Amino acid sequence: MLVIMVGKQLINNIQEFIVPKLKSWWQKRKISPRLKEVKKEKGEEARKEDKEEVSPWEADYPAAVIQFGFITIFVAACPLAPLFALINNWVEIRLDAQKFVSEYRRPVAERAQGIGIWFSILQFITHIAVFSNAFLIAFTSSFLPRLYYGYTRDSTLSGFTNFTLATSPRSYSLQHQNTSCRYRSLRDENGTYLPEYFHLLAIRLTFVIVFEHVVFFIGGVIDMMVPDIPEEVEMKMKREHYMAKEALAENQTLGKTMIPAETEVLRQRGVKSSAPPQSDSPPPYLKKIPEEPDTAQ
Repeated sequence: MLVIMVGKQLINNIQEFIVPKLKSWWQKRKISPRLKEVKKEKGEEARKEDKEEVSPWEADYPAAVIQFGFITIFVAACPLAPLFALINNWVEIRLDAQKFVSEYRRPVAERAQGIGIWFSILQFITHIAVFSNAFLIAFTSSFLPRLYYGYTRDSTLSGFTNFTLATSPRSYSLQHQNTSCRYRSLRDENGTYLPEYFHLLAIRLTFVIVFEHVVFFIGGVIDMMVPDIPEEVEMKMKREHYMAKEALAENQTLGKTMIPAETEVLRQRGVKSSAPPQSDSPPPYLKKIPEEPDTAQ
């Protein structure tokens, strides 16, 4: 875990710092002999730059998810893993900021409702982490054996080490010049499991079930107590939605009453309306023009 969380992350950060610098240096070296030509072909180069593809940044999601999996699934084996991850993320944020601003072409931002399928993957990893840590605590640590020994034998834990060690069979001692061997297990001299082994096995399985139920219950309570959207933001969203509906209804009402209201106002002011009069008489351009009298005679 230390090699992965410290050594590998350190190598990745060094690569993220050096590789962009080397790429930028190599591009400048290739472009420098053609600076004059580039100035003449500025328009063509600009068009090429517009067509240039932006480097994909989707690879950051798998790296973050893998790191989250390590610090949650194996946190019982390496309690310092979250601290190393925090330090690594702080350094990586500054390196990414420098890359986006000065080294790489800045990616185009797009709106999104969330992180998509990655949220479901993180939830799945969280559930796996609960079971993984429960089994690690129950079957690899001496926490439960100490509790069992202190409750059934001696509360001061005197003789606990001998309790966890079994003696090798007599045939092994005879073959090796009466040399006895101790190994970590709950067996008798014939290699048969002692009753304490099955007692501890039942306690460990019970601990796993109780542990995961308690963790999921606490997680559910926190999920219900902490809303996905803050109350202030939710109120602002509802207010904006209500104001948008009111504005839409007002526009529809004004669209229906604008022409009659404008005509009535102009009529009260004594100004002729530009709207055609509502009458049965034909419009002026359809009326017959009277003939002028012949004055030539």
